[in-house]
Amino acid sequence: MNAKLRRRDYAILLALGLVLFLGVTFFQRVPGYTDAEYYFSGGVRLFQGEGFTEMILWNYLDDPAGLPHPSHAYWMPLPSLLAAGGMALFQRPSFFAARFPFILLASLIAPLTALLSDRLGQDRRGAFLAGLLGLFSGFYFIYTTLTEGFALVMILGAVFFLTAFGREVSDLDQLPSPYFFLFPGVVAGLMHLTRAEGLLWVAAGIVTAIWLCCLKNKTALSNTLWVLACFFLGYLLVMGPWYYRNWQDFGRIMPPGGTRALWLENYNQIFQYPANQLNATNWIASGWTAIIKDRFAAVLANLKTAFAVQGSVFLLPLMMAGFWKLRRDRRVILGVGLWLAIFGVMSVVFPYAGARGGFFHSGAALQPLLWASVPFGLDAFVGWGSKKRDWDSRMATSVFGGGLVVMSILLTGILFFQRVLGTDFDNPVWQESWKTQLAFEGALVEHGAQAGDSVMINNPAGLFAATGRAAIVTPDGNLETASLVAQRYGVSYLILEANHVEGLRPLYEAPGDRSGLEYLTSVDDAYLFEFVGE
Repeated sequence: MNAKLRRRDYAILLALGLVLFLGVTFFQRVPGYTDAEYYFSGGVRLFQGEGFTEMILWNYLDDPAGLPHPSHAYWMPLPSLLAAGGMALFQRPSFFAARFPFILLASLIAPLTALLSDRLGQDRRGAFLAGLLGLFSGFYFIYTTLTEGFALVMILGAVFFLTAFGREVSDLDQLPSPYFFLFPGVVAGLMHLTRAEGLLWVAAGIVTAIWLCCLKNKTALSNTLWVLACFFLGYLLVMGPWYYRNWQDFGRIMPPGGTRALWLENYNQIFQYPANQLNATNWIASGWTAIIKDRFAAVLANLKTAFAVQGSVFLLPLMMAGFWKLRRDRRVILGVGLWLAIFGVMSVVFPYAGARGGFFHSGAALQPLLWASVPFGLDAFVGWGSKKRDWDSRMATSVFGGGLVVMSILLTGILFFQRVLGTDFDNPVWQESWKTQLAFEGALVEHGAQAGDSVMINNPAGLFAATGRAAIVTPDGNLETASLVAQRYGVSYLILEANHVEGLRPLYEAPGDRSGLEYLTSVDDAYLFEFVGE
């Protein structure tokens, strides 16, 4: 093996990341989609001193009493906390201020990926290659600097694998001090504070601690318990305050309604009202054929994500070859186990959310390990070529490694142009949703809406993020359902978009006055209505 990475190499990767991601901000000036808008809105409320509250309802799973509502009852709060920290640093609730901490985190992905490849045993050139793959990250590149969990889980995933078994492979023969396990506990806690399936990383930490104590070093039971206690102490240092908040707001450490997502029969039911219809009895009554069919569809969808997104198509064979070469490394074994667990949860337990982006989100935590394995797969491929085709191994490694970087840059660039820029650099496609929300607000004000009037809409987080207007999600159901929800939560207006629930199709196809509903105007391909007394 050649020399290991130097500090200068890490500095180069860090500087490249900072320049690249700061450049991205000129084209992605708004959150762009619901998740990032939700976390940004949560950050704004925190910065404004409103605490963990929100002026939106995007589901009815916890049978919300009204607005304001306790925030982050479904999604976890760490991205919003970081966004609020950025706003506090710049002393203004702008999107750039909110995303600034995420830009810094995104810039660390490449150096940490390179470090992980180095610790797995790769040489300087291979580790630097892994870092570049982490920088030009294909489908993930667009999302890493947004007010979202992508950069967070990538960093935490890399740190977890770097520290779970000690600093070097040779360290496995000696059990670290029990106090060492405070740190993996903190990392697992931060992972859980970022995403709900972070509990899987808690399980991974427990498995790691038990493996080191009982199987590898055969320590006494008392010492094993002490190690686990330190791990859980680290975890509770992070999650304890959040559990306390939940207890104060909901009377339980986990928000109510979360388990109802287990009993969905289709994705739209996440917006069902009332949500108490989501239960095991109705789920079983839907029929095992439908239940199994939907999970099989989720498996196929998530396999496509693994192939096209996580593996970028052309990197996947090298990732698999690298894992095979490193198959005895405990970090790789742990990583494969985590990937299978995440895949299983997002395919079987939460198939609808998993297939519609949940696996894409949660799998991001494993990307640094996947990228770090590529140079090992490349070594195996070049070794085969040297043996079978008489390749010059050094030349072949340089040529193929350079080709992988070029292909990653091209894929990243194409996706960025398609999904962010579009055909007009002065009017990026990324900002279309934001402009639509502003157009909705303009129509509302034009037709007499007051500042305190709330709206029923597909994307309440997007409307609030762009305009500050209170909003609730259109429930899954018909006009009667929408009217009941509007009456309960004091909603004044309905915005019906082209992407609407099936029960409101008649209203969309023939917009006009209905009982309790007055048609006001159209906004592009959407229609604005006002709820009125019957």
